[in-house]
Amino acid sequence: MLITKVGFFKNVAVFLLWFVGMVSALGQGAVGAATIAPGQGIGRVLLGQRLDEVHASLGAPKLSDAAMGGRLWEIWRSGSAFAGRRQNGSEEMEIYFTRERPDLGGPSVVRQIRVSSPFFRTLSGISIRNSFSEIIDSFPNLRVDEGLTYELSGGRNEKEFEMFVDLTRGIAFEFRNGASADPTVSGYCRAIHVFRAGTDPRVMESFDQQP
Repeated sequence: MLITKVGFFKNVAVFLLWFVGMVSALGQGAVGAATIAPGQGIGRVLLGQRLDEVHASLGAPKLSDAAMGGRLWEIWRSGSAFAGRRQNGSEEMEIYFTRERPDLGGPSVVRQIRVSSPFFRTLSGISIRNSFSEIIDSFPNLRVDEGLTYELSGGRNEKEFEMFVDLTRGIAFEFRNGASADPTVSGYCRAIHVFRAGTDPRVMESFDQQP
């Protein structure tokens, strides 16, 4: 009887080790490929990561735009950023870099990431394909940012887009106007941003388009 019990517990221990290993492997694969982690990063890119590390991981960007003060905005539309999957023309990963130190010294590092592809999703499954109500249920601290909304709408008082921001978690969502009035319908969310919690996100666009 004792031998039987020992054998049983050994089998249980082996199963638990296998299960933990599988969960860990799947988790690492998901994070490496497509996970949106608020306040931390998206996919293979982490906030605070150096420019050379991002290029080593994702390859060369499709587009790149530099500005004074060490600011850099780059776009990926294919390759490792999407785990080799083919994307539609509007599906992108955008990354905003600034210098590491306030005196503009040090390497360029990731400050904010924007994705407009349903390939990327949070651990709870939220992506741009979710409805306004589903997103608000997952992130109840989201609040509309009027300043960013004004910028997204091209500096016009008539809103074309709205930016909802959760500063406590470091995540923001871009919605086409009307999302809150039609909360259960998908198709309004057009992009998701990740940034450091407690910092202010920015509109991601070419520097020559900004006021």
